[in-house]
Amino acid sequence: MTVLEHVTDLTATTVPHRAQRPKAELARGAERPFRTVDQEGCRSYPLIAADKVGR
Repeated sequence: MTVLEHVTDLTATTVPHRAQRPKAELARGAERPFRTVDQEGCRSYPLIAADKVGR
């Protein structure tokens, strides 16, 4: 059994990362569509933490 401990929305911290990504050495050209989707609020990045409970 897993008990849900905490859910955190990381979307707001992802948008600044996407803004910097095209300037990175490893940029491959897919950054603009991802950034557009993030800015339009069409995607979210939740962090879900859970603990496994013994039997």
